[in-house]
Amino acid sequence: MKLPSLPHGDLLRDPLYLRLWSSILTSSFGNQVMMLALPLTAAVLLQATPTQMGLLTAVELLPFMLFSLPGGVWLDRVRKLPVYVVGESLVALCAASVPLAWWLNWLTMEWLYAIGFVIGLVHTVAGTAAQIVLTQVVARERLVEAHAKNALATSGAEVAGPGLAGALIKLFGSKSEIRVIGTRHGEKLYESLVSREEMAKAEDLKRYFRVPADNRDLNYAKYFVEGEERIGTVDDYTSHNTEQLDVNGVIKLLQTLPFIQEELRA
Repeated sequence: MKLPSLPHGDLLRDPLYLRLWSSILTSSFGNQVMMLALPLTAAVLLQATPTQMGLLTAVELLPFMLFSLPGGVWLDRVRKLPVYVVGESLVALCAASVPLAWWLNWLTMEWLYAIGFVIGLVHTVAGTAAQIVLTQVVARERLVEAHAKNALATSGAEVAGPGLAGALIKLFGSKSEIRVIGTRHGEKLYESLVSREEMAKAEDLKRYFRVPADNRDLNYAKYFVEGEERIGTVDDYTSHNTEQLDVNGVIKLLQTLPFIQEELRA
């Protein structure tokens, strides 16, 4: 089946923005893995106590408190793209160091604390740099569209990440158990992908929605007495009211990828 091409003028046709968007998507999937991997590694492999688990979470948040303001000042004086590239590369090295340290019998809670701190620092500084790089890659009048596409990449990773992990575990025959513990405090049942205001003007291109930039004027006074009737007839597009793949469906998709086929044949 031939996939539909991107509409003319779509931001993803811009090679510079496509590279940035792809890096954000890849980074978001990696963040989902690390968000689960660090606490699971601490709890399952190192038998961490509740206090140690709490410290691990605190260490990941500490860079935001310490470096948000100094990081912003520093970014004003340096090139932003190298900061973003080095930061994301550092996260990848941190992720790779965990299984390597386990294999060498070096893995300790202190190691995980250091990894958590570095990842938090990268998210604080490099994450800000990525937002600035976006303004250098995309024209001012298209920033709303660019932010919407970036948010969609991030939300898609948050929705697909856990399901992808479950499919890979089943596909490669891992004996790790997935236990359903219910909804934890603050967890959302689903992720909103497109708001109903965006759905009211979105163009359905079958495999995806194209949402035009919101180019209304900023005279909000008229919206107190005037509305858009169509907005009341549509719902948000969420991961809860759309077609959802189960684990077997994800496995079928994974089995179409050449590198997955090679791993299964090995």
